[in-house]
Amino acid sequence: MSAAQSTPWAVFRRRGSRQRILHSEGADVEFVHGDGTRWRSPILDIGAGGLSFALPEGAPPLVPGTRLDGTVVRLGDHRIRGRLTIAHATPEFAAGVVCGARFGASTEEDALAFALVLASVAHL
Repeated sequence: MSAAQSTPWAVFRRRGSRQRILHSEGADVEFVHGDGTRWRSPILDIGAGGLSFALPEGAPPLVPGTRLDGTVVRLGDHRIRGRLTIAHATPEFAAGVVCGARFGASTEEDALAFALVLASVAHL
């Protein structure tokens, strides 16, 4: 399976609330684009179903349904491996392109770490 796969007929709807992440919290997402380039971007918000981030300037576009394997979510000291499935890539005036994505943890340990991170940011 390739690093990026597209599922054109998928419909994505946000489930549950998301928590806004401040830059001071040291949260970012690192992913490998379909062309093999590794990108890192600050996380804008995070929730049980996924996260959003601003697409880094110069990054190739991402279309809804694109799957990005080999993703790492970093929040503080936590490093959580998984995959992203792009739900939307929306042009924003001040932020460039904001992407919303579902996050799927690689292992049960990563899923537990993701849940712990969500619990910690919910109390900030």
